[in-house]
Amino acid sequence: MEMWRKRSSALTVLLVFFMTLLGYFCGYLLLPQAGLARTLKLDRLWLATALPFSGTLADAPILSSLEAAVPLKELLNPSALPATTTLELPAAADNPAAGTADPLLPLKGDPRLIVMEGDSIAAYAQAETKATEPRILVYCTHSSEEYSDGARGGVHTVAQKLTENLNALGLPAIYCDTIHDYPDWNLSYANSLKSIQTLAEAYPSLEMFIDVHRDSAANSTLMVNGSNMARMMLVVGSDQRLPHPNWQQNRAFSERVKQALEAQTPGITRGVSVQPGRYNQQISPEAILVEIGSTNNSTAEAIASAGLLAEAIAKVLK
Repeated sequence: MEMWRKRSSALTVLLVFFMTLLGYFCGYLLLPQAGLARTLKLDRLWLATALPFSGTLADAPILSSLEAAVPLKELLNPSALPATTTLELPAAADNPAAGTADPLLPLKGDPRLIVMEGDSIAAYAQAETKATEPRILVYCTHSSEEYSDGARGGVHTVAQKLTENLNALGLPAIYCDTIHDYPDWNLSYANSLKSIQTLAEAYPSLEMFIDVHRDSAANSTLMVNGSNMARMMLVVGSDQRLPHPNWQQNRAFSERVKQALEAQTPGITRGVSVQPGRYNQQISPEAILVEIGSTNNSTAEAIASAGLLAEAIAKVLK
């Protein structure tokens, strides 16, 4: 009997270890796609499933201690998290079907929740005056990407600065700050497509669309006049997955932007990368996706490079 208890205890420990490990593993895979709240919920479900099989461990107040530290209802309630600017999370009912966007797009790091209020698209569309016809739209498909300093939504800060620089150079530009990668990361491109289509209808003058991203760890730092700047990579979608007959025009335009960047600051780019997905670039021959820096760069370094990008675009368009 004593030997049976020892074996049972050993099996219990192995079971708890396996179930906990599986929970964290699943959470790691689901985090970039399902969001932090759902991941925590799934991890807790795995743990709760394992605990009943553990003799004395089943009575340990593990879940209650977790609940005391951070109540689950708060983790699953986006409104409980602090806001950083004025945006609105896209409603799930408004999300287009996943099939309307490029499927199985590569993930670039674990997103963090950014909870904001308001609706920038509605604000643009309902503007009483449109004295300046915008030529360029700047937006972020992966809104939650941030830089090494951990500033939440850092990529949005960079995109906004890029918009300001474009306007300062005489290129009318508007900035769409709508969140696109929450609550479902896999619908990021479907959500951003809806945004840019809505704004394209509101502003028929739009010609160029710039999707600003932050890359994962890469050789993305360049010393310029004693200061670090974030290197940039232009990503071009092709017709490998979905119909995109004019993708070569996007590639040619991205090459022109790259050449302008290299002419003014040699080494500032990491080239032009052609990828299988379309990345919503079917909307215009002058649609580009730019990775401004990576997780190795600070927000300030990326902002400095956004100024260079605006200057290069001005030379290409003028």
